[in-house]
Amino acid sequence: MSQTRYTKNGLLIPKDWVDDLGDDVKIKKGKDFVIIESKQRQQARKALTKLVSKLRSSAKEQGQLSENEINELVEDVRKLRASNN
Repeated sequence: MSQTRYTKNGLLIPKDWVDDLGDDVKIKKGKDFVIIESKQRQQARKALTKLVSKLRSSAKEQGQLSENEINELVEDVRKLRASNN
């Protein structure tokens, strides 16, 4: 049986589940989820979010690749991988 319990005061999570996160634990509540993470993990997640946003913005500016451009890129990657074997 799970060691977690939902009580009238909230969700109780065993301490050993979060021990590896260190002393500085961050908790973020969303509409349908709760994130419990270390400060370092939170910083990494936020950095990744910014990076993805920049990549999406850049991709939007560049426009979509044509089918031929995609095929050429795939072929280049396949050749590179084949040469590393």
